Amino acid sequence: MRFKKSMAAVLAAVMAISVFVPVSAYADEITGDIVYDDDSSYNDDYGYDDGYSDDDYVEPTIDYSTIELSQTNITLLGEEDFWDSSYYASGTIQLTGVPAGADLSFSDITNVTSTNSNMTVNSLYIEYDNSISFSVYGLGTTTVTFTLGTKQLSFTVTVKEPANLGSGCYLLAKGQSKQLKLKGSTSGAKVTYTSLSPSVASVSSSGKVKAKKIGTAVIKVTLDYGNGTVLYVGTAINVASLNRAAVYKWARSYAAKSTYSQPKRMLKGYYDCSSLVWRAYRSRGIYLANKYYAPTAADLAKYLVSKGKKVASASYSNFQAKKFVVGDLLFETGEKNGRYKGIYHVEMFGGYYFESFDSNGKPVLGINFANRGDDNGFYGVDSANFLCRP
Repeated sequence: MRFKKSMAAVLAAVMAISVFVPVSAYADEITGDIVYDDDSSYNDDYGYDDGYSDDDYVEPTIDYSTIELSQTNITLLGEEDFWDSSYYASGTIQLTGVPAGADLSFSDITNVTSTNSNMTVNSLYIEYDNSISFSVYGLGTTTVTFTLGTKQLSFTVTVKEPANLGSGCYLLAKGQSKQLKLKGSTSGAKVTYTSLSPSVASVSSSGKVKAKKIGTAVIKVTLDYGNGTVLYVGTAINVASLNRAAVYKWARSYAAKSTYSQPKRMLKGYYDCSSLVWRAYRSRGIYLANKYYAPTAADLAKYLVSKGKKVASASYSNFQAKKFVVGDLLFETGEKNGRYKGIYHVEMFGGYYFESFDSNGKPVLGINFANRGDDNGFYGVDSANFLCRP
């Protein structure tokens, strides 16, 4: 108990000390002492003392007149927004002329304007190192004006469309070639093309692709702008046989201009999942189960399995290993409908879609279907589902 009393006495003595804080960073120097003494009734009642008195604290006034932006013209490469395919860019500008020791992170930023109505300033705030961080949505050039405390500042930012290959996927028949064309901002960049699966599709130093065997190859393009700025873009080259490429294109075109209807599935201008794939193969003289009428998805799967046409499960590992091939039929199972394996739906695989490179440089791929179009994420990728190759 003697020790506790001594410690309490020491703490009481320390808390009673008045501290003088000179603030040379501010225009109005504070010459009074800041007294550490909390007189709130709450703390008195419960025996606490937080060390401050609101009555004694003086809010410093910052001199904003000397503050400027270190840059007033900035050019940035835009990034594509995943959700709506718009472009945005983020940047940072250091503030200069900040009074020594001043912390501007709590200063108000008001009256933010943009001279370009197609470009929106999404955020503008002060970092703890007294720099300005901002985000702008839209491509083009705009002048951003804002008020920091009492100082009006402005800068001009140009957001350019990043380099891209026009599409995340291309379909080629084996033996065909395609010249890739970079779009967007490529000025000043050293461009290098690389095929991540050269046995499937090769690419020249100028971007000409040669389809060599059935499968999928991701073409990676490296753009080195210098000063440590490097951009990676890519696309998926899906290689199919001439027949399968034609089947998929027919299904894609018919689905785009027709109406989904199970009751009218066999009428011209209408389709359902199984009649679409049946019609597409029939267009190339390949009849699936019946020459004159499309079977249900379950009956179609049962027929193909009986003919030894099942090739793999639609598992994630098989998807990542690129075992799916253009023209494959993906059957979805699991319904309690009394049909073969509970199958309730079929889709025609149309190749992989390049989305991005992950932090390890590995391609992130989506899936294309004749009925659903490009980039359906991992739809249908499940070990319970399976693929057949007519």
